Amino acid sequence: MKSILGFIALARTCTGDTIPPPNVDAATYGYNVLLGLPPIEQRTSLIGSKLFSLTANTDISNDGFKSYHQFSDFNAQEKCNNHAVSNTVWWSTSSATLSAQATSSSKGYDFKATIGISVPVKGAELSLETTVRNALVFGNSQSSVQAFSQRNAGKTYSFDAKTHRQLYAVEIDYNSISSWTDKFKNACASLGNSPNTIEILNFFNDYGTHGLALAAFGQTCTSSIFMKSGYSMSTYYAFKSKESSYDSSFLWWSSSKHQSESNEEKEDKESGFQYSVADRRCYGEIATDSTCGGGMAGTGHNSPAIISWTYKPIWDMHVPELSQGAKNKLKSVFELFMSASVHCMETSCNGRGACAPKNDWWTHKKFTSGSIDFDATFDGNKCFCAEEYIGNKCEKRKEIPLKEKVLGGYENYWDERFQKNDGIPLCGMWSRHDNDTEDRRFKFYTCGFFESQYAEKVGNDAVTSWTNWDEEWRLECEANKVLIGVESYHSNGAEDRRWRITCRQFKDSRTDNCVGFPSTYVNHWDEMFDFTCPSGKVLTGIESVHHNGAEDRRFKFKCCSLLIHKHQDIELIKKYFWTGYYNDFDKPVTAVALIDGKKAAISGVSSYHSNHAEDRRYRFKYSTAQNMILTPYHDTQWFEYTDWDSYFKRECDKYKNRVLSAFFSYHSNGAEDRRFRFGCDAFYSVTASNKHYRWETNQCRWTNAVNYYDQSFDFECGSHEVITGIISWHNNEKEDRRFRFKCCRWEPVPQ
Repeated sequence: MKSILGFIALARTCTGDTIPPPNVDAATYGYNVLLGLPPIEQRTSLIGSKLFSLTANTDISNDGFKSYHQFSDFNAQEKCNNHAVSNTVWWSTSSATLSAQATSSSKGYDFKATIGISVPVKGAELSLETTVRNALVFGNSQSSVQAFSQRNAGKTYSFDAKTHRQLYAVEIDYNSISSWTDKFKNACASLGNSPNTIEILNFFNDYGTHGLALAAFGQTCTSSIFMKSGYSMSTYYAFKSKESSYDSSFLWWSSSKHQSESNEEKEDKESGFQYSVADRRCYGEIATDSTCGGGMAGTGHNSPAIISWTYKPIWDMHVPELSQGAKNKLKSVFELFMSASVHCMETSCNGRGACAPKNDWWTHKKFTSGSIDFDATFDGNKCFCAEEYIGNKCEKRKEIPLKEKVLGGYENYWDERFQKNDGIPLCGMWSRHDNDTEDRRFKFYTCGFFESQYAEKVGNDAVTSWTNWDEEWRLECEANKVLIGVESYHSNGAEDRRWRITCRQFKDSRTDNCVGFPSTYVNHWDEMFDFTCPSGKVLTGIESVHHNGAEDRRFKFKCCSLLIHKHQDIELIKKYFWTGYYNDFDKPVTAVALIDGKKAAISGVSSYHSNHAEDRRYRFKYSTAQNMILTPYHDTQWFEYTDWDSYFKRECDKYKNRVLSAFFSYHSNGAEDRRFRFGCDAFYSVTASNKHYRWETNQCRWTNAVNYYDQSFDFECGSHEVITGIISWHNNEKEDRRFRFKCCRWEPVPQ
């Protein structure tokens, strides 16, 4: 029977006996996944006991490697997997830190940190399953410990370089092993058919939770750069992309003869931020110099380490002395640890990351009778954040990195129309004025994506309506969309331009951390201006005012960060169809947003005007939570009725996250106008799994006027937005009103 199959180099003595390759014995041990240490670091610490033995009669098959008659001649053909420098920059203690350790490729196999059991996460949290699993396997590795140390020292972003070469690989067939060690067989037999939890914990402590199903042996080297916090992702990527910014100390193995190098503190001369070159280690030794191009030097002898692997749970092994009852208990106790890991994720990492195990919970411990607090086996102060989150508790979203700003050429000549739209986020505008033509020429800055995955368009682009001559206006993208296009044409009669913008949502993104529309304009009349958004931000809005004397415009801008936001396909807000009209001409409107008898939010208003009645009819669009029930948790905020013929501005209380939920109005034939009264509510939700959410508003924006006098309109906020404010003004000659609306992104926040 074969105990080790395939992908293994061998040597034989002169008598023909098989001699295993160097260090292959490491594949015969058990490893405790719950320690958060990879196999090489567990073996270094002498953790784990031998499960089976290689004997002189063990049949080790040859899979294309050369055979040699003397052990000293062992020189298998190396297989290369040169990772070089990582493509991305990540939060120092993110899931990427774990993934960089977890996945590699060797001789056609993809070695992942499989543990042979599912992770009990649900719904949108399914994306965290890999993070939870990898945190179990690598949460306390030297690389992870270094990442937490650097993060705590203020070096919060990092990228790494890895290189490794494989000498040989083994695959273990646990159904065919006959050489189980006596000690391991006795331990299995002693569990009996119904062991208790304490007995299982002691078994895990002595023999581990898993064996190795596949193991590649060779040499691997790593190095990481940790960069000081306080800069934009664009700055970090710009630093990373300029290889001259960091010297050969990063790819240290090309010149060093040592297995490790100490950390170095450095400062980038161009950007001024500080960084560390750290986590410089090699595992394993190979006799000859590398032919892989990574510069790994030979040491004159072969002492390879386990550089990639997959696990096999002990409860899935065919060990005659291990009863089915004991196997079931081994698995169920391991599942208790998994549940505790998920609980730590939810309570300590905001449900957005995984906790590192406490490996000292196991060290030199013999468990005795008593209750076991499984929650105490994970460290809530060590969160590995999912890809899109950052922060010690994964409380913030990560920026999408943008390339440096690029200023294009002129888009127009004097008095000419232009249309700028390259499908790339705009991040600035340049302009100069000419008094002879009373017009401006324009250039625009663009900021492309470092990572092409974010450049994909989501949904339809949104194009605003045209502004009017000589008016003060504000054009603003709805929530999660950014400005990619500007169109304008000039009138020599009005000596002004009309404008409209195009906005786009990009894949896995949302807008946040916005700045702009300040109290002052970026230019004075007739002046040139050169405006760019702060580093890492893009344009989401333009505001302008015209002066008939100067025949010129002044400008303001709004800029937002683009943050990673996965699962945009999961709609949190459900919008319903337009209601019927709530009133006839001259009759009152009493609209309260209700869906299936439950209060909801108003997200759209539609209206048309009659010159005969000099009045409007109104209908509405309502929105509610998707797959959750909305419940108001404050009294309704009611405003006083507006006055006849007056300008009014009504905004729901943003501090209590109120949204528009009621629209009342009545008409006067004498004034030929309406008085209006509005109501606003705040909401919470409880899911079927008893998770509590408070619905909060953010990223609010005021629209331009959605209608001209006597015109109809069908206005609704964006897909993730609801109405939180209304502005209106009356014209006595037209006997009609124009309207503007305030839209806010509306989303549930866990409590």
